Amino acid sequence: MSPRLKKAAFAGLTAFFLLALCECGLRHQLGPTPPPVKVYAGLKKLDDHFDVRGTQVHALYDQGIPITAFPAEWPSKRIAFVGGSSVHGGSGDLVESQEFPAHAQRLSRVRAVNLGQPGLDSHDLVDIVSELVEWPFDGVVLYTGHNDFGNSYFMERYSGIGGGVLAHLTGFLEHFQIYVQLRRGIQGWKGRDGVEFGGEHITPHPLLTPQQENTTRKYLDINIRRIHWICERENIPLLIVLPAHDPSRVAALQGVPLFAPMEAVEGIRRLAEELQVPTVDAQEFLKDRNHFEDVVHLSAVGHRALGKAIAPQLREILK
Repeated sequence: MSPRLKKAAFAGLTAFFLLALCECGLRHQLGPTPPPVKVYAGLKKLDDHFDVRGTQVHALYDQGIPITAFPAEWPSKRIAFVGGSSVHGGSGDLVESQEFPAHAQRLSRVRAVNLGQPGLDSHDLVDIVSELVEWPFDGVVLYTGHNDFGNSYFMERYSGIGGGVLAHLTGFLEHFQIYVQLRRGIQGWKGRDGVEFGGEHITPHPLLTPQQENTTRKYLDINIRRIHWICERENIPLLIVLPAHDPSRVAALQGVPLFAPMEAVEGIRRLAEELQVPTVDAQEFLKDRNHFEDVVHLSAVGHRALGKAIAPQLREILK
């Protein structure tokens, strides 16, 4: 080998070693790789999702549905419930005491803090959970999936993603923190662009392409991994509720993806098994049409049924 080639090979090995060292450091500090895009469901990106006022912690991300403040300190066990409108605010005239976290609290005798809000998807929940663990909680219940697909449709997320060699190369690079952090540093945040909740229904949108659906599933998986990593780092048990919908109402949507398809639900199930996170299969307990008000939002009967299914799991994870 010529001296010039030796120098080139040594430079290449040195660069590879430095990049590998940097990648390892980022993974240790930042955990699993986040999605390379920065999106959120609200009208604006919040710097902080909670604010302490005296002894109470107030959520700042409500979109018109009040979120009850919780004490900064709590003398006994308590569990945080996070998710979208299926968790809080999406079931017509039902109040918080009629939603499934409250039913789970009564049956398990474990304090439930309902922090759900319409429109939130897994991208928002990563940020919310990362701040939430600043206060003492004995567990987190995660119910997410529906809004990832609904928001991908209404906000036309990932519309520029295509197929071919470039998509495969991008997918490979997304496994590396160096690439993802550089890309996230260059691109800005994308939200609802001033559209109020409910206003997105006025204008029709193109149905999701297979590439958009695949990307939505992939980023949902990534976000759940990050939520699990945050909880594991803080030694807080995580319980995942697999999202449920009413199949009898799906045809009326005419292809509009307002719910997590079964491929996504099965993906969450497989991920939970991989991470050894307990799950509650909501679809198993919500089989009747009267359990739902629409495709995804639960009726009073549905909330009671799901709360009853979750309560034993709360007692189990607290052991």
